[in-house]
Amino acid sequence: ARLYGEQEGFPDEWKKVSRQIAGEFEKTVQALKDITESPDQMANARTVRATIRFRNPLVEPLHRLQVALMKSVDDHPELRPAMVQTIAGIAAAMQSTG
Repeated sequence: ARLYGEQEGFPDEWKKVSRQIAGEFEKTVQALKDITESPDQMANARTVRATIRFRNPLVEPLHRLQVALMKSVDDHPELRPAMVQTIAGIAAAMQSTG
């Protein structure tokens, strides 16, 4: 979320919302740790944790490409298919892990 929301040239409102989302995410993570009394919110989800750790480094380039395309797709409509491909790739990688 930070990668998308903090980009130069994006409206200040996007940046504000991005910071709010990040803050709420941190509060949620801390609440889960407090409730479960566990330092790791996925302590009992080894398979999901392994999947996410494997997936994230592979999907990161797609996120970066998508942000770059977001900045230029309005001026270069021929880039729209590339944008659609990044959306499909990220969605496929996320599957049920969100």
